[in-house]
Amino acid sequence: KVQIDGFRKGKAPLNLIKKIYGEGIEYKAAEKFATDYFWKEIEKEEKQPISTPSITEFEISSDKGLKCKISYEVIPDIEIKDYLDLEIKKLKIEYNEKNATKEIESLRKYNSELKDVDIIDDKNCVATVKFSKISDNPDEKIEPITQPVDLSNENIKEDLLNLLMGKKVGDVFDYNYEEKKENETKLHKYNCEILKIQKYDIQPLSEEKIKIYSKNAVSTEEDFKKLLIEENQNYFNKISEDTAENE
Repeated sequence: KVQIDGFRKGKAPLNLIKKIYGEGIEYKAAEKFATDYFWKEIEKEEKQPISTPSITEFEISSDKGLKCKISYEVIPDIEIKDYLDLEIKKLKIEYNEKNATKEIESLRKYNSELKDVDIIDDKNCVATVKFSKISDNPDEKIEPITQPVDLSNENIKEDLLNLLMGKKVGDVFDYNYEEKKENETKLHKYNCEILKIQKYDIQPLSEEKIKIYSKNAVSTEEDFKKLLIEENQNYFNKISEDTAENE
């Protein structure tokens, strides 16, 4: 394809071409030959590279000719043995009536109002408590902390829950809290006063709320409970199937 004045296209002497264009044209031609040869051999061996082939070694000389190495990746041959007798344990998650009841109770609580009461008679109460820390140093002044304590919260400490049960507005009591840090345990002492008590006025879910939560699928709590069980169990079954397929 090289055109040199005085010669027909493709008929110029090789030594003249090298003199004019340098050794680069020889390397370019050799590289093209190596690439074409590679694909012919790949086709013969019926291999299918999954990466772009690249020349990693390339040598060319007038006495030894062309020598090169081409690197490429192929899909490995994988032999699967004895897979028919393999046992895959499916993840079993059950969403039952107890779970549905708990979820409905949470929705009832979420939609309820807090009303003032005089005594803590069950876990559906919220007590506003003033915590005054008792320091070992009598000269140290620590500002009291006032915060609401929801007795229905699953994270409430059991000893504090027991102390609050049966208490009335104005009652005072001591509460000791152990803080554990690595190998050290620090005791915090508080004098507590109940400033206010409120209780969740929990009522059955209204038909309007049930329709909203069920996307108009049902209108009663009983049907809503069945719907929760069905939908959640189907969801967990799918997770189990997907997990088993990926094992």
